[in-house]
Amino acid sequence: MRSLANAIRFLTILPLSQRERSEHIALGKSAPWFPIVGLAIGAVLVLTEWALRSVLNPPLLAVTLVVVWATLTGGLHLDGVADFADGVFLAAEKERRLEVMRDPAIGGFGAIAIVFVLLMKTGALVGEADGRGLLLAPAIGRWISLLVAIQKPAKATGMVVELQRGITRRGLVAASLACAVLVGFLGWGAVLAVLLAMLVGVVVMRMARVRLGGVTGDVAGAACEVAEVAILVAFSLGARS
Repeated sequence: MRSLANAIRFLTILPLSQRERSEHIALGKSAPWFPIVGLAIGAVLVLTEWALRSVLNPPLLAVTLVVVWATLTGGLHLDGVADFADGVFLAAEKERRLEVMRDPAIGGFGAIAIVFVLLMKTGALVGEADGRGLLLAPAIGRWISLLVAIQKPAKATGMVVELQRGITRRGLVAASLACAVLVGFLGWGAVLAVLLAMLVGVVVMRMARVRLGGVTGDVAGAACEVAEVAILVAFSLGARS
């Protein structure tokens, strides 16, 4: 249960213990729980949607869900989106890009990226038909962030390097099986949505390799967010077809 507590503490704002969020080796051992915590986040969002759908019109409900989503996760991966965008789109050498990503200040590219992600989520949720995208997106996003985090690191030290010391093949298999069960339960629409999410995750990872020389924690966070957007968009388009 310690691994589950570590995953919940890192991925949400729930303060389950006094341990520091930076214990990434221990966090890597909690990898099997990442999709499960994501599923729990999705369940909270689905319940919120159910409770408010008769009170708010679709646009206001979509905005509320995105705000609840970002608040519940502490904006963890949105921060990764901003740092990733500030780094990969900077016209500079690799070392300078990584230095910019470590800077806590958000630059112009980062601000645009955050606004884009939030607007895409909001727009997609306006067209959400049955809540399946809300349930699936947080789980698959965190699974894809794990797949990105085990790739070649951009630096010899840092969060990804420590995570990789804790992540095991058995843990990744367990996380993947959990996602497969969820996708199977939600049907073929979920399969297509996950394939799209994996595609955009590969794009993020490829950009990181070319521009940064490898992945960082911010890259994994950005992959999580764009995968969530892809899943919501896939379900929104499916609802309109």
